[in-house]
Amino acid sequence: MIADLRPHSEMKESGLNSIGATPKHWEIGRLKSVCSMKSGEGITAMSIEPAGNFPVYGGNGLRGYTSHYTHNGSFVLIGRQGALCGNVHLAKGKFWASEHAVVATTRDGHLPGWLAAIVGAMNLNQYSMAAAQPGLSVERVLDLRIPIPPAAEQADIVRFLDHADHSIQCYISAKQKLIALLSEGRSALISQTVTRGLDSDVDTRATRSHVFPSVPRAWRLWKIRHLIQRVRRPIVVEADKEYREIGIRSWGKGVFHKEKVRGAILGEKNVFRVEPGDFVLNIVFAWEGAVALVSENEKGMIASHRFPTFRPSAEVDIDYLLMIFQSEQGRRLMEVNSPGAAGRNKTLRIGQLLDEEIPVPALDEQRMIVATFRKEEQRIAECVTRTCQAIHQLEEFRSRLIADVVTGKVDVRAVAGGLPETDPATTGRGPYNEVIPQDEDARPGVLRVGPA
Repeated sequence: MIADLRPHSEMKESGLNSIGATPKHWEIGRLKSVCSMKSGEGITAMSIEPAGNFPVYGGNGLRGYTSHYTHNGSFVLIGRQGALCGNVHLAKGKFWASEHAVVATTRDGHLPGWLAAIVGAMNLNQYSMAAAQPGLSVERVLDLRIPIPPAAEQADIVRFLDHADHSIQCYISAKQKLIALLSEGRSALISQTVTRGLDSDVDTRATRSHVFPSVPRAWRLWKIRHLIQRVRRPIVVEADKEYREIGIRSWGKGVFHKEKVRGAILGEKNVFRVEPGDFVLNIVFAWEGAVALVSENEKGMIASHRFPTFRPSAEVDIDYLLMIFQSEQGRRLMEVNSPGAAGRNKTLRIGQLLDEEIPVPALDEQRMIVATFRKEEQRIAECVTRTCQAIHQLEEFRSRLIADVVTGKVDVRAVAGGLPETDPATTGRGPYNEVIPQDEDARPGVLRVGPA
């Protein structure tokens, strides 16, 4: 389909520096000639119904904002403020629009799907008002000059982008599933190696452990407190000195560095120095696998009392210990010893955790397990990197294709004519088609404007 695209036969200079030449039969006009815009707060309620029955759109997450019901139809919604300023979505049917969304309505037979595509191809962030809380300047946007194809060609553009966008999104979705499978494969590999070693047919024996019910016969169960010892290196905070704290990401994703702060900001907070080779965990989110090893990159940094540090005994390889706690079984151990509700109430009881038992092979076998796993982990990581790069290239290609189509660099009419019929007034996707759920908001049906 895309390979069959050809340039328009006759072009003319548009007078628009950012666009260049456009098809000879297209017009150049102001955006306000094809649509009107108003913010969500200016929309009068025509029918009052529970908000949960309809999507709610807004440009800044919507949390705590008043929303206003608008009537049926197809509209172009534009994020007005915040990180989503300028993001575009084609909305259909009944919806609520927050005061942080701009609602654009087409006029004179122009199609909403085409409007979403041409507006989405613009960099609207540059048309924000300069203020303490900058927001999109509707007046500046409406005054923009754009290329305007005939209505029949708008329908062809919408139909073509509908099908092209669907095909590209299918490719992206397949690659995202591959990444998820690779991540699952890594987790399964860890769980297998810390319970059976490198030999899947190894002779095993039953244990009394509620997490490790069977282990290789030659392995021994050790209480964690015999394998690691807690170390504390308290820091006397100096008000004028700069400090940098570490944090631990959940799900075994390692250490991250917080911004530098002066001691005066830390105040009386209890902080401790960390050293390369420390085993460290986050007692608040240990149940989510927030464990890591401190590397040379963290030398000289500090951690709060929520990040206790440990050093290994001679019986255990520290990398093998990390694998244990990154495994499904290790997370389960930390979860059962983190009573309470979700979030900050699920604090790890370190003493109880240290009394738990984990399987430990001979030191040489531990190191062999770690080396084999790291090699396979590197292969998985390289595959994930290549897949992420492919997704990025597909997204870039999608953006370029949309821009080329709506500015007339390619002629889609012949190709669109061979595609299945669609209703261009209601099914056009435009460049930002996906509705993004706001999972953190308990209100049902709450959505936001966002890119696909």
